[in-house]
Amino acid sequence: MRQSYQLALISHQRYAHAKQFKRANKALRRLKTYLGRTIRDISRQIAGDAGLDALFKWPFYQAATVL
Repeated sequence: MRQSYQLALISHQRYAHAKQFKRANKALRRLKTYLGRTIRDISRQIAGDAGLDALFKWPFYQAATVL
């Protein structure tokens, strides 16, 4: 897991707790960008492998739901 992901998650939580919702939404957009990049990277790496495709089907569904 990337350290920048963890820092963005912590900053989102802190901004939301402090009722700084514009900053929290900016951090949330950054988190969603990281998630989209990760999904695209993994899907490129498992392209053409039916076993890995079946293995990642549920996590991809969950990630798409979040996005």
